[in-house]
Amino acid sequence: MKKYSYLIYLLLFFSIFRSFLIPLVGVTYASLAAGFINILLAGFIAFWVKDTFYLFIIKVFSILMLLPTFFSALPLWKICAGYLETISPYIILTGATNIRFLRKIEISIKDFENIILIFISILLLGHFLSLIGFELPSLSSVPISTWGAESIDTQIVEKIKGRVSSFVGSSGPYSMSIAYLFIAYAILNSSNKAKIIFLGLIVQILSFSRSGFVLLLVYLFFEYLPKTMEYISASKIKLSFKSFFGYLITLFVFFVIIFIYKDILVFQVERIFYLFTFSNDVSNSVRFDRMNMAFEYINKNIFSLILGSGTGITARVAGGEQFESQIFKIIVEWGLLGISIVILWLNKTISLSKNLKIEDLSLLATFLVNLIVIQAFTSAPIISSMGIALIAKTLKKHNTSIANSY
Repeated sequence: MKKYSYLIYLLLFFSIFRSFLIPLVGVTYASLAAGFINILLAGFIAFWVKDTFYLFIIKVFSILMLLPTFFSALPLWKICAGYLETISPYIILTGATNIRFLRKIEISIKDFENIILIFISILLLGHFLSLIGFELPSLSSVPISTWGAESIDTQIVEKIKGRVSSFVGSSGPYSMSIAYLFIAYAILNSSNKAKIIFLGLIVQILSFSRSGFVLLLVYLFFEYLPKTMEYISASKIKLSFKSFFGYLITLFVFFVIIFIYKDILVFQVERIFYLFTFSNDVSNSVRFDRMNMAFEYINKNIFSLILGSGTGITARVAGGEQFESQIFKIIVEWGLLGISIVILWLNKTISLSKNLKIEDLSLLATFLVNLIVIQAFTSAPIISSMGIALIAKTLKKHNTSIANSY
């Protein structure tokens, strides 16, 4: 069954690294092709994995809510494609937490850790090439915003043609995908978790996209909030020469990065702090405007408020309206009842147990923030990366080498 783990890795690779699909299908269809690969991944998982209770409820509810979609003006093929786009993320993320499935296809902790490291290394290579001006194939180019950093000379920033998208093909999905990959790698290397997340934050600053930076901050905050008091007492701090040397090297690299990219770093840090002004932030203003559009659908009648307007009615593949927020998208399609089911499913999926534990809060909070501000479930790279983080959490919890368990 080892060959099936290679198939999973291959599907994950091409759903994240969309730039490699451009020579095969062109820029126009690369995103669609990655979405189709995500659907294939979901189909493979659905074949092997038995539905959990909440996934079964979501499937039943989503099928029932196809009824209002059939009365819309959408053609049948768009309704079917929209349904597959809608249901696939729930199947993928549920499968990522099924230890029996992971054992069956022989995914080991060591192999998976190496796969994550390979993915991160390739993305960082693309990141570096972008920073030195090498033009990579991309789905879209987003210019670097200069508002919120008026006190900085932005000439050095203008030398970089746009926000870094590496081999993902667009900046936002790249930023969030590599954030989840850093989180996954940190989960599997708990002794170096803080260092890995810190490195991820530096990468995010140099990507000029703030979404992944915020995700890492949220994860870091909830991960170390319960543990902070343990490190306050100096008597508990033991630093060997090897650890001290490692910290010294890290500090040296940190200062070298600051020296080389000082203008860019100050520029990006100012924009990150500007993000928390909410209404004064240009991106937030646009995001809020799109979210407000959702209320036109939600408040249409009592039926749309409680049960929604229909599964896939806002599907990207069907050309539906997009509201920035996955939470708002779910409420539009499935109403308050649907979002309640999804929250219960998410809690159960991440906790991997009957009750949510304190160590589950970091990933749950990160997912929730992601779903509130971004339509994460419509992006193949983000979904696959979230799945990788959940697989890492599942393997770490069971703390066993799947391949050697038989």
